[in-house]
Amino acid sequence: MIKARKVQEQLNSVATIDSITHILESIASIRIGQIKNEVLGSREFFQRLWTIFSQLRVSEKDAKRTEAKPKNSRQAVILVTANAGLTGEVDTNLIKTVLSEVDPKQTDFFIFGLHGENILLQYGVKPVKSFRFPEIGTTIDVSECVDIVADYDKPVVYYP
Repeated sequence: MIKARKVQEQLNSVATIDSITHILESIASIRIGQIKNEVLGSREFFQRLWTIFSQLRVSEKDAKRTEAKPKNSRQAVILVTANAGLTGEVDTNLIKTVLSEVDPKQTDFFIFGLHGENILLQYGVKPVKSFRFPEIGTTIDVSECVDIVADYDKPVVYYP
């Protein structure tokens, strides 16, 4: 009789664990759906950004005519990261790569995305300016960033 009771208790425990597992699977499925939508929104954003960037290109001949001496001799690095920590190691690896390629003491950092800003601060580097991405579907105004980096000779953009 005692063995039957223990078996019944273990069966109840397994059933409880099974129920909890199904609940966690459902929560994970919902969260994956949300992340998928954010990723698709990011892809659309970068496609739009590339279209705008491509339209801004100037021929080398035209650039020489309008070329002005930059006011800032430091290097400018623009980092494009996520607003939240949903990117796994992508933002961390991006910042590690950048810090291995540039001298932080000779570089001004401008960053899009608060997650990347937090990682950069963990490495002891304070960005000159950081920008938060607006919610999906909202137009992004990069004019402030463009105005700031216009004073640099050759700003470099790093993105995943």
